[in-house]
Amino acid sequence: MISIRNYESKSDMGSSDGYSSIEGVIRQSTDNVIKKYELTLLLDKSIVYGESVIERGGRVYIRTHNDDIPIYAFKMNKELERILKDGQDIWNG
Repeated sequence: MISIRNYESKSDMGSSDGYSSIEGVIRQSTDNVIKKYELTLLLDKSIVYGESVIERGGRVYIRTHNDDIPIYAFKMNKELERILKDGQDIWNG
């Protein structure tokens, strides 16, 4: 959850012309942090960070920061198992 709190305060510029500055305080709770899964690509053994499982056109993909990658492009390891378990309602639906 992201909470935003705005408040106005008088400007400290020495004038009393009524200008105010708006200061925003944004706090992101730990409940809304996107989980990152460290996944290994089969082709070049590079590491990418998966965020979620998605289904598009009858196929299952892993959403990363830059792209959606088919699940068959990843090496099967504990992290891939974790993201698939967390997104089970997508691929098992």
